[in-house]
Amino acid sequence: MIQNYYVDERVVNALNRLPDDIMSPDLPASEKTARELIDSEQVAGDGDLARATAACNAAEKLYAALSRWIGRDGCHALFVRAQTQAADQHPALEVLQLRVREEPYVSCVEESIKGFGDSATAAAIEAMLAATISLLGRLVGDDMASNLIERSIPHDEREKNGSDRRLKV
Repeated sequence: MIQNYYVDERVVNALNRLPDDIMSPDLPASEKTARELIDSEQVAGDGDLARATAACNAAEKLYAALSRWIGRDGCHALFVRAQTQAADQHPALEVLQLRVREEPYVSCVEESIKGFGDSATAAAIEAMLAATISLLGRLVGDDMASNLIERSIPHDEREKNGSDRRLKV
């Protein structure tokens, strides 16, 4: 016999605020950082913001922040290389276009969502972000990459999600 159980919304919200390393301890540091960037774009109670949209917003902000430090062309090269690497496992990335010196930087997100769904598009963008972070770490070192990425997330956004800890790349 299956019974319906009531789950207090406060419990669900508390579980959603747990750090990523508790919920997914086996993820590489670059994937944890990418997930934290995306989570920083999702606000508690903002259910209308789909995960793919949050991932796209995180990519836009990371591109803008890193462009200040390594230049638009250098940052674009990182993102394109990461997109190419991640596209093997995430065909939704083949639809997305990265446009240097244009806004938005990541385009065709709606087309990707229509063709592959929100969760597949979000996973694809997350994989691209993780690959970007990993490549950046190999180029400038993990500590420097961590500092650059940490600066890309405004302090108030990290506090909003209860994740005001130092990012690990």
